[in-house]
Amino acid sequence: NISADSSDVLSIAAGSEIDLTATDIDINGTVTFGGGDITLAEEQKIIFDSADTYITTNTDSPEDLVISADADVILEPDEDVLLNPAGKTIMTSSGGGGNTCMNGGSGSPNAVLEVEQGSTGGYPCVLVDNDDTDEIALKIDAANITANVLQINADAVTTADVIEINADGLTSGSILNLLSSATATHNLINIVADSATTGKGIYMSMDGLTTGKMMHLEDDSSSTSARDCVLIHQTNDAALDATALKVIS
Repeated sequence: NISADSSDVLSIAAGSEIDLTATDIDINGTVTFGGGDITLAEEQKIIFDSADTYITTNTDSPEDLVISADADVILEPDEDVLLNPAGKTIMTSSGGGGNTCMNGGSGSPNAVLEVEQGSTGGYPCVLVDNDDTDEIALKIDAANITANVLQINADAVTTADVIEINADGLTSGSILNLLSSATATHNLINIVADSATTGKGIYMSMDGLTTGKMMHLEDDSSSTSARDCVLIHQTNDAALDATALKVIS
């Protein structure tokens, strides 16, 4: 049954199926489907304003869904965006705050970008592999004032290192370079390990030394104020057998 009303609306009705067979079907305007499915054969496309902007499938079994666009692919849902391959959520993007949780996250993310890995992941949670030799691999540009820029909580670590840095190719560079132009009245490096007993607060080994130094402390201040360039202070009166400084050569 094909009919048209006074508003130039064409209606096509059938008791079961409508089979349209043609090389191309051009539709100008809005098409409304009241119910049922739209089925396309494999590799057939829904093409938009150009041949490079379309939705289609390939001939794999099971087939893949392909979305192609001349420019960007934009998703604008009112709620969250979820990626659930094989029923497992690997990404949740919160529509309310723009936060994203990667790999195994559930519920609302706790940060703008949250990366979670389960106990059986079997690979690093985050990997940065940078092959551009004159560019920074990881950069943090923080405007923080009262909050830490970098915070690591690793209370479960026992025999491993919390931070390990390998830099075997160094020539004139440094493993760690700390710079500050602040007029500091506090500790620039602060180590608190008050529960340590037989361990060492700082341990350094440089068995290949020739004309170098294990430690070089330099004070070039012109201030005439009385000060200690180096202070070693054992403050407990009961530690009678403690040696403040021991040098063996």
